[in-house]
Amino acid sequence: MAPYEDHLPKHNGEVKNGEYSPLTSSNAFADEDEKLLHLDRLARPKSRWSKAWKIIRLSLEFIGLLLLVLNFFILLNFSRPVTGPDPRISSGPLNQHWQYGSDPRYMSFDHKYDYLWKEAFSQDYGEVALPPFKDAEGLYSKDRAHNEGGIGMYHAFHCLASMRTAFQKMGEGKLTLAQLQKGDHAAHCFDYIRNVILCFADDTFELARNKTGHPWGGAIEGQWDVRTCRDHIKLEQIMEKYGKWRRHPVPVYDDIVGIHDPDPPQAQLPEGH
Repeated sequence: MAPYEDHLPKHNGEVKNGEYSPLTSSNAFADEDEKLLHLDRLARPKSRWSKAWKIIRLSLEFIGLLLLVLNFFILLNFSRPVTGPDPRISSGPLNQHWQYGSDPRYMSFDHKYDYLWKEAFSQDYGEVALPPFKDAEGLYSKDRAHNEGGIGMYHAFHCLASMRTAFQKMGEGKLTLAQLQKGDHAAHCFDYIRNVILCFADDTFELARNKTGHPWGGAIEGQWDVRTCRDHIKLEQIMEKYGKWRRHPVPVYDDIVGIHDPDPPQAQLPEGH
């Protein structure tokens, strides 16, 4: 019998002589051959450190990916304007119709009317601290960096009050124009008010009127022309409830030319603070 007779093909249960059938092609032993090429791996079992390192590596990769995504959103956030209209601090739409009229008290530089401007020199004037939660009036917290700030209308009032006092001191010989220009605050305020005027771009068509408000007058004063405005009362209500300056009702510094009073009066805090 030939050595390969056990593998001869069978037809109807009988072996047919003269035909050879080779072994079936298979990779069943391929893994075993591969292991024999790396006997050192078989000799060394995996240590606990290798498993720990694998876990540490996966953790570091996950943290790195997380930081990358977080950095992307941070850059996206800072690419947007961080200032601008805030729905929490709003005077509402332009739906108020006013005539300026004239108030002699605010047209005077006499010291007897200083009380009308006194609050504008209080510490934290115009600044608010919004609650870190949503209250009944709908004010809500964004984050700590955006919960405290100042209202533009009060900033303009503060600048106007500072300029008024500077005029008083110049008229009394206590301040020269050179000193006023040297301080950076007065220059800032002058430019700030200029920008406020440009920002609101009041397009009221003012007519020449007489002192009673009728047309065909001799001068355009703008006091009797009806214009559309926002409701400043809403901002006053917000200041009344959340204003930081209420904690310091007494003026604590002389903020005329940007030089602090060397001996400011002590602020009187309300009882219980």
